[in-house]
Amino acid sequence: MSEKKRGALHKGQQYEEINSPQHIMRVLTDIKKQHKFIILQHKGYQSGSTALVKPTAEFLLIDRPLDWPGVSKKIRVLYRDNTNVWCYFNTVLLNSSQDTLKTSFPTELFRMQRRAHFRIVMSSQCKVSFKNNDIEFLEARINDLSVGGMSVCLLGLDNVDLLKQGGKVADISIRLAPEGKAEQGAELEIKEGGIVRFFNTEDGRRCMGVEFHAQGREGNQLMQFVRGRELAALRKGVA
Repeated sequence: MSEKKRGALHKGQQYEEINSPQHIMRVLTDIKKQHKFIILQHKGYQSGSTALVKPTAEFLLIDRPLDWPGVSKKIRVLYRDNTNVWCYFNTVLLNSSQDTLKTSFPTELFRMQRRAHFRIVMSSQCKVSFKNNDIEFLEARINDLSVGGMSVCLLGLDNVDLLKQGGKVADISIRLAPEGKAEQGAELEIKEGGIVRFFNTEDGRRCMGVEFHAQGREGNQLMQFVRGRELAALRKGVA
């Protein structure tokens, strides 16, 4: 019988942990049979898409990436399940050949949060400005962000009583916190969105949820940013 637990992978990110060997073998067999791509990570390295060649109860054989550096024994393997949710497991490199990597059988699988879109918890430096009925709301703090929308803290903003569920927001400008020189001053621009809910956090802050109506180039830029942070989140803790 499959054993499952829930917990926090790291701040703000939820996972489902599976540690039944039988369940793990079924998942690995499914990855191989359906020819699903996997991604290998260790500290300072991330492969392109590769394949699981053979899963056994004692070890795994993985198609060796062409750029495999061979400098670490600990490997994190990423894949998407049948619902397109990111999952991963940790394993140890036993030996390698010219074509394959032989690793240990994983003892746990981790499945990321069950949401339509992966949610990124944003730093307090990330701010958003937007309009509602031609009234500007400036420098609001973003709690979290996904391809589908964001939650925004309304603390300190003027005219928040004018914001209504079902209302439209426009000219959304998201200022990202720098994570290295490449992202300093980076912004995401989204033309339209809608207010879908209001809620209070555990510490009493009033917040609202916004759904994005992103299309074309702005949708692609948002997707690229979220996917990059998604993989970075999965990379955390890799030795």
